[in-house]
Amino acid sequence: MRLMTRIRWFLVTALLILIILGCWLWWVRPRSVDMSSYAPVDSLLYLESNNPADVLTTLTNTDAWQLVDAVAGNRRRTENNNWSRKFVRWTGIGPINSVILTRAQLAVVVTDLGVAQDEQTLTVKPEGA
Repeated sequence: MRLMTRIRWFLVTALLILIILGCWLWWVRPRSVDMSSYAPVDSLLYLESNNPADVLTTLTNTDAWQLVDAVAGNRRRTENNNWSRKFVRWTGIGPINSVILTRAQLAVVVTDLGVAQDEQTLTVKPEGA
């Protein structure tokens, strides 16, 4: 009888700890920010990436990138570990570089095109952030 009571208390305590841990992870999960609200209204160009890790994975899986890797002699793992990136993004558990890369958002804004001309040459210098 005492064994069943201890097991029951152990299970209730373990369940309570799991519920608290789950609520805490849900509370501290990263939320995406609307980056366009920080861009000036009169900007000429606006590019945004809410998941740079997916952009890098997509670029490295192209035929051109794999051809360059083969010529350069690089033998990288190319399988997609999407579940581990989602786990690192959601929990923050992992190497700090991975956490930063999976939670990052990037935006590029071009506000003006500075044009300078001297005789035969036209130089365009975009100003942006």
